[in-house]
Order: sequence, then structure tokens, then C-alpha cells
Amino acid sequence: MNLRPAITAISPLAERMYADGLSRQLIGSLTAIPLLLFSLVGFWAGWIGQRIGFARALGLGMALLAFGCAARSFTGDFSAISRILGTVFIGSGIALGNVLLPGLVKSRFPQHMGVLTSLYATGMNLGAALGIALAVPMANSLPGGWNASLGMWGVAAFSMLILWAPQMFTAPQQQSRRIGHPLAGVMIVARKRRAWHVTIFMGLQSAIYYSTVAWLPTMLQSRGMAEELAAGWVSALQITGCVASLVIPMLAVA
Repeated sequence: MNLRPAITAISPLAERMYADGLSRQLIGSLTAIPLLLFSLVGFWAGWIGQRIGFARALGLGMALLAFGCAARSFTGDFSAISRILGTVFIGSGIALGNVLLPGLVKSRFPQHMGVLTSLYATGMNLGAALGIALAVPMANSLPGGWNASLGMWGVAAFSMLILWAPQMFTAPQQQSRRIGHPLAGVMIVARKRRAWHVTIFMGLQSAIYYSTVAWLPTMLQSRGMAEELAAGWVSALQITGCVASLVIPMLAVA
């Protein structure tokens, strides 16, 4: 549930951020940079997990996410640089979770992969919906305004890191195979036609999804819709994804 709200919480607050002097380009980059890090860090996530253990690598991802949210909310001198660096940490931390969490599910719960993968996908969609739905209320109620609203997702990530910490104390299992080049697995998959089909499909649907999440609230507000209502429509989009994540596996089993 921590893998999406730090990104989706940007869109309902975009107009406030613009009114406070942030450029449209900078606001857009706060959503775009994490997506670039998904691919760049994602290539290395499996190798990092093999080196230090998946549980520890996931904890590292949560730590990066928490630190990135705090840095992105910095309001002092050099705040623009801090926001960019924080966003890089956010994207790196989420990338580790994106790649390693499904692998952890597969290794620890091989008999329940379908159910737990469904819960994993549902959790991500629910987290994304919460990021959108709570962004404006927290900006209205917290002393720091929209900066504090964005920073609160770092508190959530740090809280989950504390809960996850016992998993990190256990020594990782001995690898049954030698750790090779970090990109060796990618090169093998890149030679398969079906892998490219899946890549193109996921790339196109991600382009539609993140473009919608990033700018739909702003578009609705430009048509006269209130902040809360505009965020509510995008939250409904995420809730639909939650329902689909639960229903589709059930239909597949049936």
C-alpha cells in the first residue's frame, strides 16, 4: 500500500503547488521521475535482492521511500533541488518493491500465489486511491499545507519499515545458484518475443494510467470542479482497479 500514494498524491494538489510558484514542468517531473526510476532501478533490483536478501532489500526500499518523501517536502533554501532528489529516492524505493515483492510472495507462499498476488495488486490500487483521496483533506488540516500532506506518506512508509524490520534481521537463505551479472536475466528475457509483447502492453497501459492520474484532477478543476470532487473521481478510478484486482482472479479460478 506504500508503493503508489507518494506518486498519486501529487495530482490533487497540482493547482496548489502551481499557485505557490512551482512550474508545471517541475510538478510533472514529480510524477515522471519515479516512472523512469522504475525501469532504471528495476533492472538491478533482482541483483540487489540476491546480494542482501529480498526482505532486506524491501526494507531498504521502504527506507528510501520514507527519506525521499521527507526530502521532497523540504521548504527551505534549495527546495527545488531537494524535491528532485527526494523524488529520485522515492522512485528508487518503489522500484525495489515493485520488483521484489512479487518474488517474495512466490518464494514464501508458492501454494497461494494467485490469492496473494491478487491482494498485492489490490493493496497497490487501494494505496493509490488513498493517496488521492487524502491529499486535499490533509493539506487543509495540517499546518504545513500541501508540503506536509506529501510528507505524511514518508511517515507511513517509515511506520511500515518498523513493522517490517524483524524480517530484515533473519539472515537470507543461501543462494542455490551463483549470482551472475545483474542484467543477465534481462538479456535472456529480451530475446523472447512474448516478453516484448508484454512489455509493449504494460508500457501502453501505464502511459494511459499515469497520464490520467497525474493530470485528470487538474483538468477537472480547470472545468470548475472543486478539489475534493475532482480527487473523488480519480479515487473512484482506483477503487475500480481494486475491485478488478479481486474479481478477475476469482473469475479465472471459476
